[in-house]
Formats: sequence, C-alpha cells, structure tokens
Amino acid sequence: MRKLIMALILAALFVLPLGSAPASAQTQLQGGQVYNVANIRNMPLEQWAAIGIGAVAGAVVVESVFQGGLFSLAGAVAGGLIGNWYYEERYWPF
Repeated sequence: MRKLIMALILAALFVLPLGSAPASAQTQLQGGQVYNVANIRNMPLEQWAAIGIGAVAGAVVVESVFQGGLFSLAGAVAGGLIGNWYYEERYWPF
C-alpha cells in the first residue's frame, strides 16, 4: 500500500507541471534566444508525461509481483516504452 501511495504521488508530480507553462509557452533568454518550454529534445511535454507515467506504473506493477531492483528497472523500461507507444498511437487523451 505504501508503494502505491508513493507511485501516485510521483505520478501527480510529473503531471502537475503540465499546466504551469506560460500562455505563450516561450521564454526569452538573456542572449535573445527563444526557448520553447513545451518542447524538450524535440518531443512535446505530453509525450514526456506519457513516458514518465508509463515508467512509474510499470515499475510499481512489476515490483508488486516480483521483488528486486532489476525487476523494477525492467518494469520501468517496459512501462516507458509502452507509454511512448500509447502516445504515438494517439491514445493519449491530452
């Protein structure tokens, strides 16, 4: 139960910053360059959220079945891949 609560808190921390981007989603840097807040490494922020939520969910599910750090890591990687696939297939609701 403690792991589930921790996973929900972490998932909420990853999702909450999505709404905090400025209205223009751009920030002016000192050198005159414009930095797009909603686009990190040419991936939209929503795709990062899908990967992060998938990784957390995969790690929690696998850790609840199998005990061990290697299983948690494998679950996180698989969950991240599934989250990325979920986003790219347009199943992501945001």
